[in-house]
Parts: sequence; structure tokens; C-alpha cells
Amino acid sequence: MKIAYIFYDRPNYTAGPKINALRVLPELARRGHDVTALVLYHESFPSGPELQQQGVKVLATEWATCVEDQVAWLAPQLQAVNPDVFVPNISVSGCYAARYLRDAGRPTIAGHLSHDDFNWGMATRFCKTSDAWAVSGLFCMGHELGDEVRGWQPTRTRVVDIPHGVPINSDVADQSGPLRLVYAGRFEQRQKRVLDVTQAFADVLQRHSTTTACMIGNGSKQPEVQKIIDSLNMTGRIEVTGYVPPQEVQRTMLQNNVFVLLSDYEGVPGAVMDAMACGLVPVCLDIPGGLRELVIHEETGLLVKDRDADFQAAIERLNRDEPLRIRLAQNARRHIEQSFSLQVTVDRWEQLFAELLKTAGRRSPIRFPRKIKLPSPTQAFGAEDLRQPGLWQRVVRASHTRINNLANRFTRSAPALPKDATSDH
Repeated sequence: MKIAYIFYDRPNYTAGPKINALRVLPELARRGHDVTALVLYHESFPSGPELQQQGVKVLATEWATCVEDQVAWLAPQLQAVNPDVFVPNISVSGCYAARYLRDAGRPTIAGHLSHDDFNWGMATRFCKTSDAWAVSGLFCMGHELGDEVRGWQPTRTRVVDIPHGVPINSDVADQSGPLRLVYAGRFEQRQKRVLDVTQAFADVLQRHSTTTACMIGNGSKQPEVQKIIDSLNMTGRIEVTGYVPPQEVQRTMLQNNVFVLLSDYEGVPGAVMDAMACGLVPVCLDIPGGLRELVIHEETGLLVKDRDADFQAAIERLNRDEPLRIRLAQNARRHIEQSFSLQVTVDRWEQLFAELLKTAGRRSPIRFPRKIKLPSPTQAFGAEDLRQPGLWQRVVRASHTRINNLANRFTRSAPALPKDATSDH
């Protein structure tokens, strides 16, 4: 079948939705589907050649500030691709465009990936509301998110659980010897709490002279992370890799044996799945979302209650109990193989496509109105739902521009006053 799928890109960008697209889309192409990636990007689009080499067609454009301009670009692309199934994913403009594909008998599928305001806004606007803008399907990153959305009993959207899938590496991390801790993700304090992770690593290393740590990724807090490392004399023991291409992340993880995630919230985090697939033991803060579907306490990893004493106790336990590490690592890898591998995930995608196509309704040409009237902006979408200024706003802005221009012309043309002259104004 023909599949159109939206994701976002920029240089050195490693967020889960992009990594998932770089894995799922080529696998769908390998299975014989005609796959087109519609990509909105900032600065440049580094993933294009990689996708094209793996049989995925690519249509890309630079990110437009106003959502109407994004929809205006998507409309002719979607008409030209003429897909059987359209996955706007977590693109606001894509979900607005999706209405007209659903009207033409093409199933549309949005995503609900995490416990943040934006993702809950997506689920509410395009699923719970159940109006003309509702998508045909909503894929949720785990049972916890999916169960809450299904509790709304949406009338126009089928809600399923499809977490991001990961490849299973043929190599397995070495659980013998000293602990080698690793974090992988965005270097941001919001959600990821990367500064707290850095401090937690330093506290462990101060207690255990043979333990090392590695931090994979980049972001706005990278200078602050390095400052903490330097100030605590941990340079050389806590390595900061910077950006690592998605296809190299598992290889870098394999040099370690314990994966650490201490976020405030997550969906079903892909970095944890990557680590477990490589035979690392996950030690994660017990948070809402789909993390508990991956890390089953005492079975496939350890869940901790805080980033301080309980985290330190968990690491101390792994440090002195190598058989425990081996057991947890083996269980973690087996759990991913059985339930979260890329093969399992793409099987679920194909099943959802088939189910939605059966109830998609009569197929007709894809038509967009000359002027699309969008619903009111959703506050949770923030900058992703910015609108073009209305007529009155444009008139006011033009008037201000003309007044400023006249004022500047008057200032330039007015004769210079004597230094002792006074003004009546």
C-alpha cells in the first residue's frame, strides 16, 4: 500500500519521533510498501539521503512559522502522493490536513507519545473531540496512555498501543567487572533532568573509584553538564560524547552495562528500549507513562523512588551483586525481543493499516478547499499552532509601518535646530 508519514528534522536531532521514523519507514519499504516521508525541517534535512538509500521516497520543506503555510505545502504533496494511509504522527499541520484525506476515504493516524501538555493536547483535539477534525486512528506510546484515552470512549477514532520498536543488536553488553553507567537523550533539564543525572553520576563515582559513566547526546544544557563535571574533577571519568547518529547509538551503549534514566515523565522511552536490547540493566525513576511496561522492577531492571538515596542504593546493589546484573540484563533483552522489537512494532502498524482500511468508507479524489478554515488554536500546541494575522491585524500593522516611515522621513528632512532652541512639544 501507499503510506505517507510526517516527521520533523534538523541537524544533530535525536528525538524519539525522528529515530522511530528512521527505523519504521525503511522496514515498511522492505516489506514492499510504497513509503513517502513528508519532512518539515529547520536549517537542513540530514536524514534524506539515508532514507532514500533504504527505499523511502522523500518530500521535504523548511519549517514555516504559520500553520496555514505548512498545510498549504502539504496539500499538493498529499494529492500527488495519493496515499492509501496517511500518518501525520504528532504534526499539528499534518493533523489539520488529515481531515481532507479522511473525507476521501484514506485512514489517518496521529500519535500520543508522552505525558506532556502537547501530546495530551493532540489526543484531545484530534481524538476526544470526535468532530470533523478527528483522525481515524491514534497510536499511543504504551498501555497507560492508551487506556486513559480509550476511557474517553471516542466515537470516531480507533485507539491502539504501538510503542517505538528497536532493532535487536547481535552483540550483548559485558556485565562482568566494574559498573559502566550510561545516559542517552536530550541534554535538557525540562523533562530529562540532565543536570540531576550528571550530579547523580558524580555522586556514584565519588563512592566507587572503578565506576565510570558516559552521557550520549546534546542540547542546551551541555555546557552546564560539562561545568558540573569539571568542577567535581570528574573529567575523564564522565565522558560526554556529544551528538551520536541514531544508527550508532546502540554501538556506543554496548561499551557500558547499566542504563540510567531519571526523567520527570516519558512515554515508552526508546533509549531505554535500545539499552535493554543491548543487554544493559535499566535503572530508572518510577514515573507515570509507559516506562513500567519496559522496566518491571526486580525482573527486567530496577525502579527507584528518587534521584538521590534510593538511586544510590540501587547502583550500590548492582555494584556488589554481579549475578543480579546478569539476570536482569538477560531478562531485559528477552523482554524487548518478545514485545518491543522493530519487527513486532511494524507488524502492529500493518495490522492497524489493514483494520482502518476496512472501515475507511468510499474512496474518492483528495480535494482541499481553496481556503481552509481551521478550528480555533489549541493552547497546548504553542508555537506549532501559530496562525497568520487576520485582516484587522494586518491593517493595524501596515498603518504602524506607514506612520513609522513618515516619522523617519520627517526626521531626516527637518532642518537642524540651534543648540539653544526649545520645542513647543
